[in-house]
Amino acid sequence: MSGFTSQIPIVRGRGARSNASGPFDGVGWELDAIAAVFIGGAAVSGGVGTVIGSIIGGLVMAVLNNGLQLMGAGADMTQMIKGLVLLVAVAFDIYNKSQGRPSITGLFMRNRRSKGSGGDAVEAPTAASEIEKLDETLGQRS
Repeated sequence: MSGFTSQIPIVRGRGARSNASGPFDGVGWELDAIAAVFIGGAAVSGGVGTVIGSIIGGLVMAVLNNGLQLMGAGADMTQMIKGLVLLVAVAFDIYNKSQGRPSITGLFMRNRRSKGSGGDAVEAPTAASEIEKLDETLGQRS
């Protein structure tokens, strides 16, 4: 009986191992991951981005991949189209920054902060405000 029960995990393990992940899983998905984050609203200059935005960007990339596959686009054309989508997302973010406007995620977060606290919104510190504080602190020490 003990010989039989000792073989159960081995038999189950073989089935589990056939569906296990390997060292090359996810290779080729780097472009999709980066594009999903930028489409989701993360700023090129950093400092802004949300998990929800990245999930939405991932869904956009999944729909794009599915649509291109259903249309019968080849692998090379799919990569080129995904690269163009990434370039458009980055260009849109850079254009918004050059015009002094926040990224899409920054707009949502600002609206969310002001609505969520009943008008007593506490603004999150920006990199510029933190640098100004640091400059003031260093100026007082010298």
